[in-house]
Amino acid sequence: MKQRSSSVAQEYSSAKTARKQVPALHKKIVKYNLFKKTLGPYLKDKHVNLDMGGGPYDDTTKFFARNNIENIVIDPYNRSDEHNRAAERKVLEGSVTTCTLANVLNVVKEREIRLQILSRVKDILAFKGRLKGHLFIAVYEGDRSGIGRETKCGWQENRPLKDYVGELRAAGFLGIRIQYGVLMARTPTI
Repeated sequence: MKQRSSSVAQEYSSAKTARKQVPALHKKIVKYNLFKKTLGPYLKDKHVNLDMGGGPYDDTTKFFARNNIENIVIDPYNRSDEHNRAAERKVLEGSVTTCTLANVLNVVKEREIRLQILSRVKDILAFKGRLKGHLFIAVYEGDRSGIGRETKCGWQENRPLKDYVGELRAAGFLGIRIQYGVLMARTPTI
């Protein structure tokens, strides 16, 4: 699984945007049983989720483990190359059917890089012909003005969740909807 190169560099690093907490996205997934509602009969007893941009802390992984969900974190800004390579090897084993992006897209200024992240997730979820991999997204909406700005920690898009729908479409996701404050989509059937 080779990471796509981009001619655009991320102007503001995402390294300082991580928070030591379980994101609201992951709490909603458990509270509303979103993996089971979305995957139905395809949900395995021990579900495996990819947490792309999951930060340096293991709070979410421990939270998901208590709910019988294995969480694999890949984060180029907050995890070591060694950790990310090991996580990618595990992902390539083929057991991942869901991916979470918690407060990732809203801290990236460049649309091309956001699309690159979404395309990479789509490729991972469709790897080895997986049936309809599912993506779950939540963002911190900031002041909801739609006017991005630099913050003390990096960048904030200040966009409502619904404003990211077009980018999911552009990346090739289908079945896009918002429920419980979570943006959900699936990969095309291979």
